Amino acid sequence: MSVSSGSVEQLAPAGRIWQAGLLAAVIAAVINVVLYLIAQAAGVNFNFMPADMPAPPFAFAVIFATFVGVLLGTLVFTLMPRFSQRPISTFRIVAIIALVLSFAQPLLLTSGMMPTAAPVGIGTILVLELMHIVAGVAAIYLLTTRGRA
Repeated sequence: MSVSSGSVEQLAPAGRIWQAGLLAAVIAAVINVVLYLIAQAAGVNFNFMPADMPAPPFAFAVIFATFVGVLLGTLVFTLMPRFSQRPISTFRIVAIIALVLSFAQPLLLTSGMMPTAAPVGIGTILVLELMHIVAGVAAIYLLTTRGRA
């Protein structure tokens, strides 16, 4: 469906949006766990918890963080018509900005602002940033295509 620049964009019913969000979360989580397993097999260290805290199995942390991020994005997308007559276009802008801002979190691991059990290498940062991109792209694409009325 083509949308002219002056028309109002319509979202699908909330149930269909949440189905798209769950699908995006599952796809992104699977890809991110595969990325983690490949990186871990290649020797990338993911034990960056503070020395006095036990590290949880990182694959669970990957799944949890991916689901939380994508489902928060789904909530924002669901609420977008309250704030914009062009909720899909507006969401894309907001989501891309949020994705770019999310890149700061892995970079903080190298700043010394977050105490870690071991030094965090560039490989860890690159894989974490790639995981952010995977979750963001999956959410933005599936929500804005499947969430359209």
